[in-house]
Amino acid sequence: MYCLFFIILNNYDMKKFIKLTLIFLFPILGWSQMDLSKKTIEINYVKAYKNFKDFSNSPPSILRNIEYKLVFNNNEARFEYIPNMSNDGDDENIRFIGRGGGSGINYKNLKSKEKIHQTEIGGKTYIITNDYDKYDWKLLKDTKKIIGYDCYKAIGIFKEYDEIRKKDIIIEVSVWYAPSLAIPFGPAGYDGLPGIVLESSRSSFYLIATDIKFYDNPLKIKKPQDGIMVTHEEFNRILNKIFLSLGK
Repeated sequence: MYCLFFIILNNYDMKKFIKLTLIFLFPILGWSQMDLSKKTIEINYVKAYKNFKDFSNSPPSILRNIEYKLVFNNNEARFEYIPNMSNDGDDENIRFIGRGGGSGINYKNLKSKEKIHQTEIGGKTYIITNDYDKYDWKLLKDTKKIIGYDCYKAIGIFKEYDEIRKKDIIIEVSVWYAPSLAIPFGPAGYDGLPGIVLESSRSSFYLIATDIKFYDNPLKIKKPQDGIMVTHEEFNRILNKIFLSLGK
């Protein structure tokens, strides 16, 4: 059979053969790469904990009743905590909602180059403007699967001034992103990579994707509007004043 195939191939115009092969393969390849440009996507995440000094292969422990969602299209993304009726104030996990990322609302717009974070503290709501490309990413070759997607590891760092210690500090976050979902968004503002971030870890806290939904009809992605507009540096100074006032 193989001999017959090569006899036919030798007597057949190679360009016509390649063209015919591509015609048959195109529908198959089309299914393997979903067109995300006209879809709205929603990804749910849970928060997990593992002591940053624990270098074992044991997975982080999922924290009960702390869930988030990232909703995005090919231009805008919004990430926020999903209120849970089980968190009635008695659940000790509720204090971990903002740890390792997750407080307030994170919003990013690719066309307008906006990256903002809306949060509340001291009875006031603030909208914090962040650098559009906040993290300096180092792409690694490590791979693993998350909710069925092949992901690659990346380490991101950014430098900020610590008002309390009066010096610059380096913040580091580790993430896993999926190149097949080639839109540069992620949870808690961990974005700017060649694919959606499906897992992040900062210090001892993790955000881990649990499921993904695709919508053909566009969902409205609301940009946070209410709040006092401040820069990241100004907000850090506000936090410092609140911290000092608590000590009095």
